[in-house]
This record gives sequence, structure tokens and C-alpha cells, in this order.
Amino acid sequence: MRASRVRDGNALSQFGYRIQGLRTFRHLVSPMSHSSPTAPWISLADFVPRCLELNLEYLRVTEPEFVRDIPRLKNRRDILLQQTGEYFRCKILSGAERWVFGQSGVDAEIKRYEQALSRILPECRNLFLMGSALGYPLVWIRRYFPDNPTLRVVLREPDPSVLLTAFCVTDLRAYLSSPRFFLYLGAWTHHDLECFLSRAGLTAPERTRVLICSGDPPAPNIMPVIEKIPEMIHSASQKTEQRWNRVAQRQAERSPVRLGGTQRGLNDVVCMTSRVIRRILFLNAWSALPSGIHIHAIREACVRIGLEVSQFDVTRLLMEREPEAYRSRIAADLLDRMESFQPDALVSLGYNRLSFFQPEVCECLRIPLFQYVTTILYRRRDFLDTDRVIVAERHLIERLQRLGAQGPIFRSMASDDLEPPQGLGETGKVLFVGNSLAPDPNKRRRLEEKWRSRPGFLNSLNEMAEEISHVESKHNLYDMMRSHFQEIDDNEEYDIFDYLLCEGSARRRIRILEKLIPLGLEIYGGDWDYTLPGEHPLRACLRGVLPPQQVPAMHHAASVVVNIHSVGHLTGPNMRFFNIPGVGGVQVSDSGHGFDQYLADGTETLFFHSDEECVEKVRRLLDHDEARQQIRCAGRNRALQDHTYDRWITDVFSAFGYRPAD
Repeated sequence: MRASRVRDGNALSQFGYRIQGLRTFRHLVSPMSHSSPTAPWISLADFVPRCLELNLEYLRVTEPEFVRDIPRLKNRRDILLQQTGEYFRCKILSGAERWVFGQSGVDAEIKRYEQALSRILPECRNLFLMGSALGYPLVWIRRYFPDNPTLRVVLREPDPSVLLTAFCVTDLRAYLSSPRFFLYLGAWTHHDLECFLSRAGLTAPERTRVLICSGDPPAPNIMPVIEKIPEMIHSASQKTEQRWNRVAQRQAERSPVRLGGTQRGLNDVVCMTSRVIRRILFLNAWSALPSGIHIHAIREACVRIGLEVSQFDVTRLLMEREPEAYRSRIAADLLDRMESFQPDALVSLGYNRLSFFQPEVCECLRIPLFQYVTTILYRRRDFLDTDRVIVAERHLIERLQRLGAQGPIFRSMASDDLEPPQGLGETGKVLFVGNSLAPDPNKRRRLEEKWRSRPGFLNSLNEMAEEISHVESKHNLYDMMRSHFQEIDDNEEYDIFDYLLCEGSARRRIRILEKLIPLGLEIYGGDWDYTLPGEHPLRACLRGVLPPQQVPAMHHAASVVVNIHSVGHLTGPNMRFFNIPGVGGVQVSDSGHGFDQYLADGTETLFFHSDEECVEKVRRLLDHDEARQQIRCAGRNRALQDHTYDRWITDVFSAFGYRPAD
């Protein structure tokens, strides 16, 4: 269809194209606005960024390759910036002068964006911005974006250095923290755009709009590509659905319905016939996070017993923030992995099937997902009959059953460290390896701002955190919350639990470790620096972050290793509880209900039930070489016999009626 010119009495500076239901807008150059900048022009190479560090908080997670390239991208002297009020003008002087933003004046261009976007957004589902314009159109859209969960924004900028310039001058965290925002750095060709759209998970092609953020008209070869965007979105959606159906059919053909009966108890499922598992896909939301050790331990155990494994990493930050949009965003990549690997089972830590797959996919994909829940229930709490739930805290079983989980079972954690290093002598040190668990400053600020308007709420939370921080306290956090707060939804419950768990655990660890300073304490962990006040005495004990591969050696060589559980561990020990004896370490640990059934008190570990008892038992062990040696041997033998992840995997599969392939 021939492009036609659109006039609007309220926005005469808009130039529009209507092509097969798709609207494209660009602004025209108008006379200079009243802003008259006098600041000097500064090259990008010399420019001191105003907002880059803010944006990097999310870019490091979502765009790591771009972040690694920043030193090269910033070294551009042909990109010039000039400040005018709170905005910047920008142009490029490589060959012919090309304006990025501000040629016709900052005020005039901002006004034109506002006029164009006010017309586009009410009917828009997919908004393509051609050119970054230093992110200023996004500044205006920001007032609509957070509250419109159906709006997707695609920013297409062909020059990565110009995109970096936008991150330097504009706070774009509202977009970078959302899975509904896409950066497209590819060429504007039919093939490249089709590849991008096949992975973006966009829908509603008829509600697609394009805003050209440039004073130059689109090149003749670009308009035909723009014209095809709705068609490409529709085609990509259809192809994805067809591929999922083929994956589901293949999986059903490989895994016929199991014959035979089952007997279910509170904690176990005993099946008369077993289904064989050969290949497992791990859905991992914990890359580079401490909880990733659990996924790593289970995955490596699967390899040792002869199973094929693959891992699909997701970004927990985006999944937590907007789960439905994130599912759409990862669908194509997850589909690729499902097609190529063809797993018999899925494994996830903390998150259920509906955290990763669209509901319509779950209906046809009958592959079992083994969900391992440690101490906290995440926001997604709807369970399917193909979910197999394992809990590391026995008291969570009843709660999960009320939420609809079918036959959840309890299995304690186990030891992933079973090879003590050779030739290391004792250091004479008292060791603690782990984070403080305190809420990070951003999380604390966000939650406290949210709750400050509720009279007395924060005070009540901090009183609860102080109460549960004492080792003698044996409160079930969920029961405690229910008694204090009668009407809270799942999201609020999650935030409160997370805050209390982190705050109470940090107070407990700090208070106990303070008392161990005179005994030669050393602390390794990643969050202590922002947790402790500047002059806190524990700062003298900090030794930085310990790489995971070095932890076994430190546990083995220390004279005493102190284990302080989070306040969420009431009916099941943490992984460190088994890893310390697994490498022949000497452990002094706080105790929860039934912990002594895993390691015998006095011979395989030492338990304490108060701060003072912890100090007393650490001091006693430091004074008795023979007692330490006996605990090293007995604890390691028990871990090897009863608490390995190889045994854990086989036991869990068997409980749900599966077995590893021979």
C-alpha cells in the first residue's frame, strides 16, 4: 500500500505512515526552540557519565556482553554531547554531521515525542523505537510503562556507542528491570528482524506501532521491512506454537503412562513400576548466586550416576519482577533446548513449572518437573499434577499440600564436598564461611518505603526479627506471620517472609560471631561489607569472598568451623551442615528439630543452643587436639555413609516412581 501523509491539528509536526494497519511516526525538524545552550560540546570519550552506574545495576545481569564492551564503545571522540538544562543535545561528526537528539532544540523535540506518543500508546501493544534519541522518548513513556503490563518496547539502535551514550545520560532502570523491554542492535533487514522477532515472544501484531526517533526519513530499503513487522510477529507466534506441540508429542511417545499402582504417605510415594530417566534439564535461576550450589550439587550427582544433563539459565531478577512477560521472553530459547536435548525430566530449585512455561504449554507438556524447595515458598504457588515437590524443611509439607502440591516429600540436604584436600595442616583458626544474609540496601530501601505508610508496621517487623534472631527461638516464620498479620496476599507474605528471614538471620550471625573474635575468627562472605557499620569490630575478621572451589580446603584446614543456620532452618539442616564433615572438618553448629539424627552430638559434630554455649564449645575444641581429630574422622564417615547427593538423587526418584537409567 502506498504511504499516505497524515495531518493532525493537535500535532502538525507529526509525519505518519499507515501501512496495512501499521502506523509509523517520525518528527519533522522545526525552528530552534527557546532553549539556547551555551555549554561546550564534550566527546563521549571525555564525558563523565551521570547515570551509567545506575543502569549497570541491571545491564550487568541482562546485557553482560554489552557491559564487557563498554571501554571500547566509550572511546568515541566523534560523538559529541552538549548540556542544555536537564537534557543533552547529541550529534555525530564522522563524515557528514548526523544528529542523535536536539537539532531543532531540546524543548521542541521533547514536545513532539510527547504529542506522538500520546496518540500511539493508548492503542499500542508493541512499540518499536527506531533510534535511541538518548533515551528521552523512554523518559516520557516511563509514566505509562510500569502500569501497562501488556506494552512491549523494542529499542533499535544500530550504533552501540550511541546506545551507551543514552545509558550515560538517562536513568533507564525502569526498562532494564523489565522483561517487556528489548534492545535490538541487529541490522534492519528482513532476515535479522525475523530472527529477533522469532525469539521476542511478541503478540497482538495488529497493535504494533513504530516511532522513528530521527530527523532523517527512513531509507527506501527500510520501509518494506517495517511494513512486514506485523506479519512476522504473527508468523513467529504460529511457528512457536507448532514447535511446542511437536515437543509435547515426542515426549509423550518416549514416556508412556506408567502402569501399576501407587501408595502415598505423608512423606513418601512408593510405586509398583518405575519410569526410567536418562536426560535431565536443569532450569537454573541461581547463576552466580549462593543458592546455585544446590543446583550444582544435584547436577553433578546426576552426572556421577551416569545421567545426561543440560542446564538452562534464567534471570531471576526479571522472572520475579514480571513472571508472565518473562515466560514469553524466554519461550523461544527454552523451546530450542527442549527440542535439541529432549529431556525426560526437569529439575528446578524453588520455582515451579508455571514459572518457566506458558500455561498452554504446561497443558500439553506432561514431562515431570522436580521442584526442590528449601526454606521459602516463592511467589508462584500454583501446582500441576506433573510437579514433584521435594522440601528441605519438613514443616513445609503441610503448607504445600494446602496450596495444591500433590504428595510433597521431605528429604534433607546432603554433602557435595567429599574429597578432603591432601597435605594441609590445621590453621589454628575459627572459620565462618557464608554471607550475613542481611537485606541488600536496595531491597531494604524498597520494602521500608513500601511499609512506612502503615503505622507501626516496620516497628512490629523489627521486633519480630529481633525475637527470631536468638538461637533459642524456634519460631516457624509462616505461623508467626499468620498470627501477626491476618490479611496478606501471597506477594505481601513473600516480601515479609524474605525480610524477616534476612534481617533475623543477619542479627543472629553478627551477634554470635562478635563473641568469637577473641578466638581467632576469620569470615569469608560476599555481603558483609555493606552489612557492617564502618567501625564494627567484625570488619577486622573479614577476608573477602571465597571462591567455591576453595571452600572444601578451608573447611578441612580450619581448627573449628562454625555453622550458623538462617532462621528459616527449623526442621532440616543447611548444606554446609553436611559439607563440613564431608571433607573432614570440625563443626560447631546451632541445632534445629531433629538435627541430631543426621550427625551425632559430641562425636560427629557439636551442637550449641545459646551464644554462650557456642563460645564455650569452640574454646574447648581449640584446647583438645584429640577431640578434634575424633570428630574429623567420625563426621566424615557418617557423611560418606548416609549423606551424599548420589544417594539423594536415587532416593528422590524412587519416592516418586522413577529410576535412573542403568
